[in-house]
Amino acid sequence: ALAVAATSLLSTLLAWEVSTSDHHDGSSAPCNQETEAPPMALRPLLAYLKQHRTSEAVQLNGCSALAFCSRQARSARSLACCGAAKTILFAMRTHIRSEDVQSVAVKVLLHISLGDETCVGALISANAIAMLAAVMRRHDAHPQVQSDGCACLGELVLKSAEGLAAVVKDKDATEALVGALRYCSMDKRAFLRGQEALRALAATGPTFTKRIERANGSKFLCD
Repeated sequence: ALAVAATSLLSTLLAWEVSTSDHHDGSSAPCNQETEAPPMALRPLLAYLKQHRTSEAVQLNGCSALAFCSRQARSARSLACCGAAKTILFAMRTHIRSEDVQSVAVKVLLHISLGDETCVGALISANAIAMLAAVMRRHDAHPQVQSDGCACLGELVLKSAEGLAAVVKDKDATEALVGALRYCSMDKRAFLRGQEALRALAATGPTFTKRIERANGSKFLCD
């Protein structure tokens, strides 16, 4: 109970700090830890999440706060620079069965993926694609996980050659993306981003096109 209360306090402080900060969205400058200090509550919250990885309530509270924080582009870069991706991925792995944890954790990954090359690079180097694919396949009927996961995979594939290569290498990612496209057609932005990514993957060669066919995803390659 004490751990949950402490996480709730840190989460509230982080949300308040982000809400009242003068950070502005839209800046494309790389994150600079010396000139752009992250929110003061961020590092303590990440440390607490690492310390209490086995507590689902702690992870849910913390990841929810990070999802709120990362809606701002500048804050999303702060998360990327502070190593939040690995913390989120540990939460996803440890609580793989929890739809609640996964839905907010995938939301954080999506928000980070919408950022600049620093953000995208942080996710790829943390091996986020493999974990994201595993979660999407396990929670294949969860609308938010599928929609956000589809959009996130799309961003990583379309923004980075390393992201595209990582999806090509991870066979589960193909099935996860195709499955999400079947499920998230109502979320137009996520669907179109995922479809564009699938087409980019198909363009890598006939081997990958056949993999898409085996996953019953050929129809998504058409207009």
